Order: sequence, then C-alpha cells, then structure tokens
Amino acid sequence: MPNTLTGQLRPATAITLPGARRSSEPAQSTALDTVLVATDGSMCAERALRIGTDLAERASCELHVYHSEGVEPSATHRAHVCRTGARPGDELVSGMTSRSLLVLGAHGRRTSASLGLGSLAAAMVCRTPTAAIVVGGVETARHGVITVGIGDGDPKPLLRWACLLAGLTSSRLTLLHAVPTSRPVDRDHGTRVLAEAFRTLRSLSPAIVAKAQLHSGYAHEAMAQCRDSDLLVLGPGECWDGRPGQVTLAGLHHAPCPVVVARA
Repeated sequence: MPNTLTGQLRPATAITLPGARRSSEPAQSTALDTVLVATDGSMCAERALRIGTDLAERASCELHVYHSEGVEPSATHRAHVCRTGARPGDELVSGMTSRSLLVLGAHGRRTSASLGLGSLAAAMVCRTPTAAIVVGGVETARHGVITVGIGDGDPKPLLRWACLLAGLTSSRLTLLHAVPTSRPVDRDHGTRVLAEAFRTLRSLSPAIVAKAQLHSGYAHEAMAQCRDSDLLVLGPGECWDGRPGQVTLAGLHHAPCPVVVARA
C-alpha cells in the first residue's frame, strides 16, 4: 500500500437506516478489569501511556505498565509496573484476561516493520485475545467521536468494543463502510451491511448516539479522512505471518487517530 493517497476523494454520504435512534444516555458496556500499556519511552509509547492511564481511571480498573530496560514510566494512575524481558509479546498476552485492553505505541525506538509499524505493534494486534489500541505520536484535539470501520464480516466484536469505549469517554459512534467508485452497484450492498451493523449495535446498546456513513472510495481513503474521530475501530482482518490484514494495516498507517483492533 503506497504512502501517498492517489485518486479523487469523495465525501462520505450520511444515510438513514431503519431503527436508527439518537439519545444522550450513556452507552452500556461490559466493564474492563485491566488496561495494559507497553512502553519503551518513545513518543508514541508515552502517548499510549497517557491514553491507557486515562482509560484505566475512567473504568476504575487496574493499570499494568510493561516497560523495557532503562525506561521509568510516569503513570499517574496507581499502576502495577514490571519490566519486560526478551519476549515482551508473550508477557503481554499472558497478562491479559477476557476483559483486558492493551494500549501500545505504533512504533518504538526501533522501527523495522512495513508501513512504519513497529514489530511489537504489528504482532500484538494479531496476538491479543481481546483488543489493542495502537497509538501514533501526534496529539489531536478531542472530538467525542469513535468511528467503526464496517466490512463484510461479523461486526459484533468491533461494536462491542466501540460501545465500551464510547461509554467510558461519552462519545458517539459513526459506522463507516467504503464502496469503491469503480463498483457503484455495491452501494446497495453497502447500505445493507450498515443496516445489519446498526441492528447489531442496537442489540448491544440501544441508547447509544450513532450514525451511518457510506463512503464512495477505497477503504484506506475513508480511514485517512477520519480527522474528526478520536478512535478508529477495525477488525484484524486475515492475519498472515503474524501481521494483520491489508485493510487493517492500511488503517494503522493512514488513520490520523489511534486505531483499535478488536478481535473478540
């Protein structure tokens, strides 16, 4: 996937779906019991630590900070701090439960993976049993919006985590599906995909504020335009050789906000 986006971008179209409702009531969510943060002292990792600390405080749950040798993390939340060894990925996975959330930087002091994605982040989005937030180094203003990238697969894991995070941060959701301009016939299919996702969302959290958008263009173009979002929620895609699928990799590279990769 090239770094430079090419082609004409068209704005997303807001569509009205049957059963869509808006409410100021907080979203219902399953409680977190642990937020895990991996840090090596890099700029991305420090921002990940701030985000992880904030979420742990909001959720009133434990914060576990894993750091590399020579790094002294500066977490303000009462944290369990431990130093990682030669296999940090194994230690992070073993420290997670079915209600844990992992937060880590997109790349650290040594970046070697494709698309500028660090080796630990690239591996962990496929290895985490629940979800991981991958954080870039650029600070952005808060918008109160979480965007969920809806594909043709089961949207429930993505929507479950989106509802949980929206409940913690008092955010509203945007359900986004992209239809390439070369296949306009797929717009009807895209509308059906979003309608099914909305039905799933209502079964998880009937009161949440949400809207649907159908983007005319490729998925990586749509994700690059999420400038008014605080988080972008994606599935891992088909992991191969320890790396997420092509669309997820593109989102991790192009999205201007932190990316949540939800597995279960």
